[in-house]
Amino acid sequence: MVYKLKTAATSEPVTLTEAKAHLQVTVSDDNTFIGSLITAARMHVQSYMHRQLMPSTWQLFLDVFPSDTIYIKECPITAISSIKYVDENGSEQTLSSSLYSLDKESEPARLNPVYGESWKTTQTQNNAVTIEFTAGYADADSVPGAIKAAILLLVGFLYENRGDEGHRTIPKSIYHLVDPYKSFDFYE
Repeated sequence: MVYKLKTAATSEPVTLTEAKAHLQVTVSDDNTFIGSLITAARMHVQSYMHRQLMPSTWQLFLDVFPSDTIYIKECPITAISSIKYVDENGSEQTLSSSLYSLDKESEPARLNPVYGESWKTTQTQNNAVTIEFTAGYADADSVPGAIKAAILLLVGFLYENRGDEGHRTIPKSIYHLVDPYKSFDFYE
């Protein structure tokens, strides 16, 4: 099981203006640096939570279809774009969307064949199944405030500790803010 980011988010859940206000920075000298810290903080928080904050496109690769449910850990899932697989004859097929159902309310999301159907048989090979999906909140306003607060705290920590060679650790309060949003991961 391999996850691959296909199309990254094109915006951030926290704006440069919000981050500068949090940092109490009024000059524009560090704008580029602060922007990079916002991205780094978002990526760190996303990785910890297995939760995508801004819309992005992902691919999940499987060697075979499982016997039952496929769990997709990167949430919230908004849509399945396609499910492609290499059939027993070595030809790539696209599974009709009428043959599977997505439970995007569960976390991790659950993907199952519809009643009376089963997953198709694949050729024995690496990455025989490719599931392409979109994950992330609709926009920055939809991202929970606690997650945005954690990003801002991490931006502040990184801004204040740049170049620090000491053994400072990220404040635990950041993780306490996002723990309620952490997606359970069966594979850790």
